[in-house]
Amino acid sequence: MPLKKGQEVLIKPPGILVGKVICQRSGDSGLPEEQTHYRVQIEPRYYLSGDLEPVEEDSSSPRLERGSREWIVALGRFNEAGRQFFKDPQNKNILAIWVESGTKLGLSIPIE
Repeated sequence: MPLKKGQEVLIKPPGILVGKVICQRSGDSGLPEEQTHYRVQIEPRYYLSGDLEPVEEDSSSPRLERGSREWIVALGRFNEAGRQFFKDPQNKNILAIWVESGTKLGLSIPIE
């Protein structure tokens, strides 16, 4: 079945990714360069369909209707949890809240 525009996919062999530096992580100021983190925007590129795998929807956490009252509340919670997580990236509770609210919004938060 053909993939659809906007569909979330896993890229199986990512190869070399090309991106642009957006900014340095705020807490890394003054660290040696090899310990400094940067936010990078990955540039779009073309992949063969065989290298892409559709991401399965998680039915245990249904998405909210975009623009609904519940969606707007989840967006606020997502934004606040994201701000808190970037201040304290070791806080697993905040990470869980961020991931949960992002999932309800229809976003995928990659975690290691």
